[in-house]
Amino acid sequence: MGALAREPFPKFNGPDYIPARDHGRLMHQHDRIRQLMLDGRWRTLTEITEALGGETVAPGPSVSAQLRHLRKERFGSYQVYRRHRDGSDGLNEYQVQPPLPSGQLYLVSIVRNTAQIKQREEEKS
Repeated sequence: MGALAREPFPKFNGPDYIPARDHGRLMHQHDRIRQLMLDGRWRTLTEITEALGGETVAPGPSVSAQLRHLRKERFGSYQVYRRHRDGSDGLNEYQVQPPLPSGQLYLVSIVRNTAQIKQREEEKS
């Protein structure tokens, strides 16, 4: 075999990650969160956890980690947005959109950052 064998996509990692023990559980959790969130609705971490069956199935810290994974190239480069939920005291909500074609990613990042700066300036005045 001339080429190196590719590892299954996606690849989890970390100091406590043991593939034989963790890969199936994390993949299942990852897939369920991705499928749920691709409907485009905004949800808090708690709402995602509850929609998936509660803390024993998808604890809040795991949901948060899986949302971060979705942004990574090896997990599909999904667009994961976060915003402050109106009327709450520091509560964030999240939305997932399909990946952009590679050439548009940089432009969207600039537009998003510009919008965030404008919003902060408006909040100060």
